[in-house]
Amino acid sequence: MKKKRSWLFILPFILCAAATIIYSAVFVWSDDSTPPVITIDSGEIEVSVLSEESELFRGVSAVDERDGDVSADIVVEKISNITDERTATITYAAFDRSGNVAKATRRVRYTDYTEPRFGLTRALIFQKGGSPDVLSYVTAEDQVDGDLGDKVKGTLVSDTSSLSYSGIHEIDFRVTNSMGDTVHLVLPVEVYDTGEYNATAALEQYLVYIQRDSDFRAESYLKELTIGSLDYSLKGDDPEIALYINGQRVGDAGTENPDDPGENGGAIDPEDIIRIDIDMKNEVNTGVPGVYSVTYTVTMNRYIGYTRLIVVVEE
Repeated sequence: MKKKRSWLFILPFILCAAATIIYSAVFVWSDDSTPPVITIDSGEIEVSVLSEESELFRGVSAVDERDGDVSADIVVEKISNITDERTATITYAAFDRSGNVAKATRRVRYTDYTEPRFGLTRALIFQKGGSPDVLSYVTAEDQVDGDLGDKVKGTLVSDTSSLSYSGIHEIDFRVTNSMGDTVHLVLPVEVYDTGEYNATAALEQYLVYIQRDSDFRAESYLKELTIGSLDYSLKGDDPEIALYINGQRVGDAGTENPDDPGENGGAIDPEDIIRIDIDMKNEVNTGVPGVYSVTYTVTMNRYIGYTRLIVVVEE
């Protein structure tokens, strides 16, 4: 009986000591405050803006002194806004099983990045009366986000306080994509008096981007003149329409066409030929980057239409 009571007496001490040892072992093991080490083989990588995210991890690894290789747990924590040099800074984060975090950064250069571009669905020319919804005719897109039209903002920067006054106003349009790149484009917005024009002159496009020193033919953007429900081609492809640009005859329309013996071929009665005059004012200088305009005043008998092309010359 004495031996049994002695064993029962020391048993709590043995259990307490065992618990202390186990607790200490677990505590020491979990008391890991050393983060993994991230290794990056270069200070900058080059990728396409359309590359998969996996491309961003090229040459990046991480090792933890207890967990070993934890490269699979590396994540991209953030990517900074893109700079003018088409570069951004990537921040990587790596985790171990104890929740320690290591971070490292490097630059990424997007080899094919282009900033967002604006577009117009019509010329920014409006008849006086009310305030036109100019933003509804301005588009924007880029290769990263696609359509950015709903993100376009505009600020009136000319001296006038609103677009209710006749004349040419200026609006600073801006848009920002998901890479933090904000682009601005200041465009003229014209408001004309009622009755000044009684026809509509249309273009193939109303805002174009061209490279510096590239070939530019302003007349190639002409499309048609609309009077009521009738459309008259300004492309020079209608044999019954004679086009004159700044007083000079263009094309062969309205002349004898021996290669087409059909109803539009042969000699055309001069009385059936419709003359359309186009007064074209071209301010574009392809040798100097900037924003330019071409204005077209199209006249047919007593009808007159007016429109404008915006040309952005890039580097």
